[in-house]
Amino acid sequence: FQAVKIAEPTEISPGEKITLAGFGANEKGEYETIMKVTEVPLKELGSSEFSTDESQAGSCNGDSGGPAFIQRNGEFQLLGLTSRGDSRCRQIGIYTMPSKYQNWILDIMTSPAQ
Repeated sequence: FQAVKIAEPTEISPGEKITLAGFGANEKGEYETIMKVTEVPLKELGSSEFSTDESQAGSCNGDSGGPAFIQRNGEFQLLGLTSRGDSRCRQIGIYTMPSKYQNWILDIMTSPAQ
């Protein structure tokens, strides 16, 4: 595995396709051991979160913390981390943007162990 670049949300527009990956519940509410991948359209971009239209597919229970990627110049970049959604997993997904916390993440990664 390799580290992935964190996407800049200023370069993203509603309607763009977001790729989700995770081990969460399927359409029947069952959990599998196979990672599932799907694409959803970006709905709205906020200051530190974004939402997606998940009326056709999306994340569900057990996917929290998983990645939401956007493709740029042939490479996947990390746009978000699965945070939450509606209880039936068929309307909206909310994702935290790591770009808003990048300085904090880098500080934690480079700090000596206490």
